[in-house]
Amino acid sequence: MSAEDLSMARMERSVYPPESYSPWWWLVVALCLLGMLAVLWWARRALRTLDDGDGGGALLEKVRGETLARIDGIAAALASGDLTTARAAARLSAEVRRFAGTVTNGNADYLVLPELRRAALVDARLEPVVAVVAGVESTAFAPSGPSGDAGLAGAFEQAREVVRQWA
Repeated sequence: MSAEDLSMARMERSVYPPESYSPWWWLVVALCLLGMLAVLWWARRALRTLDDGDGGGALLEKVRGETLARIDGIAAALASGDLTTARAAARLSAEVRRFAGTVTNGNADYLVLPELRRAALVDARLEPVVAVVAGVESTAFAPSGPSGDAGLAGAFEQAREVVRQWA
């Protein structure tokens, strides 16, 4: 580049300074920040109202009642012969795991027995659930296990007790 080109470039910079952003963008930035603060305030308020009162206790009682009704339905279907022992055992196990998964906000309803045992090492509340599931599997699926309603009667009562005593 020649000396004349350099002086021309310097002159262009002094005549045409770089453009700056419009001051209106600061208003957009301020509105975005206010919007974020409003959302955070609303979310905190909404979460605080969820924790107020005994909403959790009422919800637990509702889930408990529905689960006990389904367990009674499974027992009635087994007694009437609508369900085989193996099918009733599978539904009973699923019902207890579903209850535990719902009330703990966990995934107990998707776990098989070995995984459930590992989860019970972390959350001791799952130990009675493990006992029910293990009892159901040993009663209903053992090759020499008892069949019919007599084989699962103890498991049904144990499942009801786990659901009733959950805190």
